[in-house]
Amino acid sequence: MKPCFGSESYLQDRVDDQLEWLSQQAARNKRWFLTLRLAQIILAGYVTVMASQSSLYPWVPFSLTLAGTLITAMASWEGINGYQGLWVRYRQASEKLEREKNFYLTDSPPYRQAPFATDQDAAFATFVTRVESILGEELDQWSQAAAHTPKGSSEAD
Repeated sequence: MKPCFGSESYLQDRVDDQLEWLSQQAARNKRWFLTLRLAQIILAGYVTVMASQSSLYPWVPFSLTLAGTLITAMASWEGINGYQGLWVRYRQASEKLEREKNFYLTDSPPYRQAPFATDQDAAFATFVTRVESILGEELDQWSQAAAHTPKGSSEAD
């Protein structure tokens, strides 16, 4: 049986597309995580500094309450969406996929050691199997996370 498409098509249509998507998702989640964490740090510093000023200015107690509420809301939002975990997970999958692609393109082991090592079809079949295994692991992790994600959270989307 002849493959549905060749290695060039598979590299572009499957591997490169997945690499781009995983990389974009890793960057997006990293940005969210770091933005929320930095805002929490800044607000916590504000609360610490302004707490000593609460009797001097009538607006300070309200601003401290607001800052504390924002810190709580941001920490909760971060926890619900799991930005740090997603960032790490997507980056790991992206790096595994990139590594596998580089092994294949440079004819490095395990592709050189594949049965009938001179046979490109065997090397390509090994490559597809290993890539799909990596993507399958990511799908399994996503499915497990989606099953444990509270309603309204964006991870299951």
